[in-house]
Amino acid sequence: MTKKNILLSLFILANLCLYSQISKEEYHYLESQIPKEKVQLHTNTNLLVTGEFLYYQITALNTETSTFSDISKITYVELIGADKKVLFKQKLKSDNGISFSEFFIPPTIKTGQYKLIAYTNWAKNNILDSFYEKDIYIINPFSNDHQLKPSTESDINSVEISKRDQELNDISKVSNNPISVSTNKSTYNSREKVTINIEKNKFNSYNGNYSLSVRKMDSVSVSKELKTSSVSKPPRNTYFLPELRGDIITGKLSADSADVSVSNKQVSLSIPGSDFLFKNSKTNASGEFYFVLSKDYTASNALLQVQESNYQDYNLHLNEEGFDEYTDFTFKSIKLNPNIRDWIKTRSIKNQIENAYLISKTDSISQNFIHEPFFNSLQTRFILDDFNRFPTIRETFTEIILTASISKKGDNYVFQVTDYKNFNINNILDSRPLVLCDGILIEDNNQIINYDADKIFSISTVSGIYIYGSKIYNGIISIATKKSDFSLSRNIEKVQLLKPVENKIYYQPDYLTDTLSRIPDYRTQLLWKPNLTLSNDASKELTFFTSDNHGLYEVVLEGYTTDGKHIKAINYFNVN
Repeated sequence: MTKKNILLSLFILANLCLYSQISKEEYHYLESQIPKEKVQLHTNTNLLVTGEFLYYQITALNTETSTFSDISKITYVELIGADKKVLFKQKLKSDNGISFSEFFIPPTIKTGQYKLIAYTNWAKNNILDSFYEKDIYIINPFSNDHQLKPSTESDINSVEISKRDQELNDISKVSNNPISVSTNKSTYNSREKVTINIEKNKFNSYNGNYSLSVRKMDSVSVSKELKTSSVSKPPRNTYFLPELRGDIITGKLSADSADVSVSNKQVSLSIPGSDFLFKNSKTNASGEFYFVLSKDYTASNALLQVQESNYQDYNLHLNEEGFDEYTDFTFKSIKLNPNIRDWIKTRSIKNQIENAYLISKTDSISQNFIHEPFFNSLQTRFILDDFNRFPTIRETFTEIILTASISKKGDNYVFQVTDYKNFNINNILDSRPLVLCDGILIEDNNQIINYDADKIFSISTVSGIYIYGSKIYNGIISIATKKSDFSLSRNIEKVQLLKPVENKIYYQPDYLTDTLSRIPDYRTQLLWKPNLTLSNDASKELTFFTSDNHGLYEVVLEGYTTDGKHIKAINYFNVN
């Protein structure tokens, strides 16, 4: 999508009724301007035992060209059970069409077949390829909800998990691809270093993005396994907006009385803290509002507030973000063949040992980001420890904060920010400053005037007219507490946001030294690289170490080239 088209699309969205759903007419208008997209899903496996991790990578593709789609900045993943309940839902940041994460399968999950689905808001509108669906099979060794007995031929509503024989010589390797994946040996010892080499075959291009999985092959298999696919749906009556800049948070303002208008009211969203986010929105005629969170955030606790003097007359709530096709899924029961009894027992014991040492094998966050306040470049900041402290906020403003002041009108306190450059406008304009404390809107100044000034770290001010969202402020006052723990008791609606999952760098042991010699290693998943970029200019070499878990391992490289070609290359090796 070109820069020109992106700007055009943002302009179109700004002039539409930008809420959780749009009309058919609005959708068709957007559809004529913005390319459609679909999602594809790769996982490290489709058969898991409780106590293991399900890893996945999602690729968003342009439906016409099959090239990477940069339309949606947010992707969603859900795991759904046979009772149509959601076991987990994750929101992911998409970077040029690529997103990835993982989910730990807890011991509370029952043995059964599950649906892993992936979608974007924009893709949900499609008649073809509206979301991606994959069957996941989970075995819980400690639950009594399965039977160790073989299924019969007439049992068409079940799938059987049974033992299979596997030898390296009996398994075919995928070799008709423009990419070859090879290892430096075919057999390794425990905790030995493995080198994988990825090369393009002659005259072929493999520029693109891939996931790379190295996992022990299961000695059991699923019979009558259903094919995974992109899913198509009949035409909709309502449609969803593309999340072009970030996740769209929507909600509604309601009033206790029919005589109180909900139209054109200012609503704010705060994710408080030292690294706070603050957003403004104006309601439409029905009281609906929205926020676009384009910046990363790591907290799920948020506050909604009404920026009106009669805020006590209103109620606020957020709309649920969700998928609406759960009733269309079909599930089959799982029958466990008695011949996998020993396999389940061994796998479960090794998982328990691995999880007992999980604290020493933790993943790391790939990036730590710190947001500067939206007014950062304009602020004058006073760090109170640089001055003689005063016990009250009022005295602090009088003696230290030279760019702002506090006055009292009747029973209410009023903050003012002095704009010496535009003094006349400052006096004429009937507008108050924006007052924040740890990112929380202070609508009633009386709620902070008696706050213990010794708990305050800094006070920042911005002078002059400041337009933020659809609201005009006569300056900004932002107070930061030492512990970032300021709270309000009135004019707040506490809400929980589904925050985007942070990208991780997955744990890899290093056995070149003896540091980890006393820590057991029964990893089944030896390597997971969900965001591997390959270039035609050079081959790619990756290294990792085997574990104490002996058996046959499968190397799977899967992804898409920049020109939209699907690639899957497979190889195998043994660990003795």
